Amino acid sequence: MIARSYGYNKEKLKLLLKTAQSISLTTDLWSSRSKHGYLGLTATWINKNFEIMDVLLEISYFLTPHTAKAITEGIKNAIQKWEIENLVVSITTDNGANVVAAIRDLTPIKRLSCAAHTLQLAISKGLKVVENLVSLQKEIGYEEPLHLIQDISTRWNSSYLAWDQLIFLQYAVLQLSVNLSCSLISEEKTDGIRLKKIMIKDNEWELLDELCNILALFEKATRDFSGNTYVTLSQMFLIITDLTNSLKPSDNSYEVLEDSDNNTINSDIVEEESSQIEVDYSNISEVLKNVKNKIYLGLKHYWAMPDEFGIMAALLDPRYKDLNFITDEETKVKIHSSLQIQYDQLKREMQQQTSTPPSPTISTISTTSTRIPATSVASERLFSDAGNHITAKRSLLDPALLGKMVFLKRNMKTMDHINIFPPDLDVENNDYVEDEHELEELLDE
Repeated sequence: MIARSYGYNKEKLKLLLKTAQSISLTTDLWSSRSKHGYLGLTATWINKNFEIMDVLLEISYFLTPHTAKAITEGIKNAIQKWEIENLVVSITTDNGANVVAAIRDLTPIKRLSCAAHTLQLAISKGLKVVENLVSLQKEIGYEEPLHLIQDISTRWNSSYLAWDQLIFLQYAVLQLSVNLSCSLISEEKTDGIRLKKIMIKDNEWELLDELCNILALFEKATRDFSGNTYVTLSQMFLIITDLTNSLKPSDNSYEVLEDSDNNTINSDIVEEESSQIEVDYSNISEVLKNVKNKIYLGLKHYWAMPDEFGIMAALLDPRYKDLNFITDEETKVKIHSSLQIQYDQLKREMQQQTSTPPSPTISTISTTSTRIPATSVASERLFSDAGNHITAKRSLLDPALLGKMVFLKRNMKTMDHINIFPPDLDVENNDYVEDEHELEELLDE
């Protein structure tokens, strides 16, 4: 039944894709708990009613190694399979070197770096100043009684979320230390001695509080970038500019950031410093200044060359069309000229199609630029869904079956959940279904 429903909805989605003027993709790679590699591909566009369409195209088994050539072929095959070769204008990805190299071979498709990934790279540079404090937070994690949030490097904003929760539980942590130290039970007393050795000092609690005030802005920015029910690319540079200005010193005393990637973001991993940074946590103001310094320089580095797609999206968004966040007048003139060129080209194309063509509108161009996603979060969420299917008891789930199940689940609303099953498939009477448990699982999901 799953296979037949997938085939039925696949053809419906192909017809729906043909109604789009242009399509933007997101992609990501993932390995399941059974060590199977998967390639995810999602598509977004704005329909004629100016509604945002967001669908899953692929979550397919992907053999290792995940080389740039293999990724290029995988994406090309998917685009051909869905017959959208002439519709795809951009693809948003993370900053892995293999993915960056792969998209270069997909010309003329434009690659955009995931804004959320890039934002985390800048934050990671700043938090290297307080690495010892990060380690201490992990050690103090009494997970059962306190329910502290674990700091995980691959999870966005996890340092902020962990520290914010730790501050909320500060008095519980302090009281726990006292209770364990005064306990008559030897095991608890031993835990109390251990906890006392790693207990955060008063000045470090104050530092954590100040760091959370800084990182809260980045957590909100990440959430704003990650939406899928509204346009995100148009607000990207405005948000980044506001974040950068909030960290900019009044005396312009920050050093120039030296990095080897020459304004090209090519790795999700921030390289380890050759020597560990010595930090005096007693001087809170100095620590905060260093953190702000590193994050500020990271932002200036990674967004040193604004992407034309992002600025064009802002120009076409009525909220940001004045481009007040851009101080370089030459950049403003250039993007206005680019818009005029696109408009004139569209006008010529329409004149060739009919003898009395209607005048093109800016909205025609707007549907292409504004709906490009600022992040690859759609693909990230895709693998969260897949992970919910591949449980410890279902770790050997067939990759092809998994792809069909997730496809049906993710596209149910877009494809009309009432008619997700083929017309000749009698679901209520369980006709054409050989396995009743298969039907129950699909309906439950």
